[in-house]
Amino acid sequence: MKISTPIRTNIYTCQNFSNPENFFKRIKFRCDNYPELVPEKCGFWEPLKVKFSSGIIETLIPDDREGRADSLYWSRNKKTKAWGVFSVPKYSDMHAEEIIHSELEQTDQNRLIEYVKKIVLNSMLI
Repeated sequence: MKISTPIRTNIYTCQNFSNPENFFKRIKFRCDNYPELVPEKCGFWEPLKVKFSSGIIETLIPDDREGRADSLYWSRNKKTKAWGVFSVPKYSDMHAEEIIHSELEQTDQNRLIEYVKKIVLNSMLI
């Protein structure tokens, strides 16, 4: 996906997304708290073929993963145009990461900052 003037946001968390519960919670958190960046398509590799909806979140871990989540890539072409990844570390003792690349002209930066603040506060409470 081509974004002409991107904003790259990296959000590190002490929660490990390989745990399915944390993985599902973070994706649901995005849907609930930042609907402007809810994915349209997602997948574990390119091309992203899965149409995203909040109803499929708990089906996003393939059967061959033995219950462990894997990094989930996502994209959206609607306003706000964006793509990113919910990144699961290869080693369980490392932080997980949420990466967002969004179009500068379409991104409400105050809204993005508020979302990051909510994530930080939410991770401290868990």
